[in-house]
Amino acid sequence: MRRTTRIVGAPADRATAGLARPCVPVARNGAWDGAPRRRAATAVVFTVVAFLASAAAAPPERATVVLASGERLAEVLVVEESWERVRLDTDRDGRADRQYGPGDVKSIRYAKEPSYVLEARLHKDVIANAPKAISLYEQAYDDRSLSPWHKQHIYHEAAAVATRWAAVDPKWRETARRIRRRLVTDIPRSRYRVSAEFWLADDAVRRGAAAEATARLRRVADGGFGGVVRDRALVGLADVQVSAGEIAAADRSYAALLGRLKPDDPLWAAAQLGRAECALRGPAPDRDRLVRARRTLYDALPRVTADAERARLYRLLGDADRLAGRPAEALLHYLRAVLLYGGDDRETARALCGAVRCDLALKRPDRVRRHVARLKREFADQPGVKALLADPALNR
Repeated sequence: MRRTTRIVGAPADRATAGLARPCVPVARNGAWDGAPRRRAATAVVFTVVAFLASAAAAPPERATVVLASGERLAEVLVVEESWERVRLDTDRDGRADRQYGPGDVKSIRYAKEPSYVLEARLHKDVIANAPKAISLYEQAYDDRSLSPWHKQHIYHEAAAVATRWAAVDPKWRETARRIRRRLVTDIPRSRYRVSAEFWLADDAVRRGAAAEATARLRRVADGGFGGVVRDRALVGLADVQVSAGEIAAADRSYAALLGRLKPDDPLWAAAQLGRAECALRGPAPDRDRLVRARRTLYDALPRVTADAERARLYRLLGDADRLAGRPAEALLHYLRAVLLYGGDDRETARALCGAVRCDLALKRPDRVRRHVARLKREFADQPGVKALLADPALNR
């Protein structure tokens, strides 16, 4: 008799019909035992069936698609909108007849937006009403009338609202974290999967959860998302090592990346900054290490364009000058990081900490008090700030 594996808890509908598989016995010590393979097969099949069932819960929806080339496709059916591809049914005969890469599609606007989403948009721009907006957005979790490809945009919009208000009230980060975790779990092939994983990894670093950040970045690096995404994840893994104090391991990781990246590669400059950080964060650097770190930073300068990276670069130049005994020059770099590129709270806090140490060396107590007051007011939760405020030199 042929035995089959029954998928417990899976809906008995067309999405799961025919997915039972023969259970092949396994020879073990002369006896036949099918349980180990049965359990493994059941776990794999259940994961696949869970996604297929969610994808089949609602038929493809009508949408207007704008391609990167400028072409506009109206009233087409979206068969798939994942991180891998976008498949469209333009003649609406039930079969996909066009396929694009995610980068080839500029926007997709679904024809029928749920009423609760429209109501949420009325509340999302006022922080007092934002909790109501989030509760409305979250109705999408159980809305079986929507395809997962439509749902992912609602999840993403809700997460963006929570992230926006987290800049005003840090308690909102928990809401942003919850929504992105739900996105990754509910729609694993979402086109927002990669950005959600990177955000969650960065959030884990902020919370000191290096193991969680490493696991997420490793999943991205090994997930087949493409070369640039893989390199970004590998740079992120090295950054996590730096934040965890594993400087030697991080330096080896950055060196391995730089061994195969070219200066024109998007992640080359980030790896250069990481290598310089390792040189400055390790044991008390000697003159040669400081010179190499400065050279590395100036080599990266023309290719650093993002404000957060520029803030990091000038903060590291400040560290190099301060460690070399040039507090006045270092102070200029720190203030440039704060005043011109101060959008990243962690880099701003680190640069202000460096400015405090420079003003202490230059015997400018008024400026020290001003910087310390801002650190206490805006960045008290940053690890480097706590260490600085505990420094006895501030109370002399």
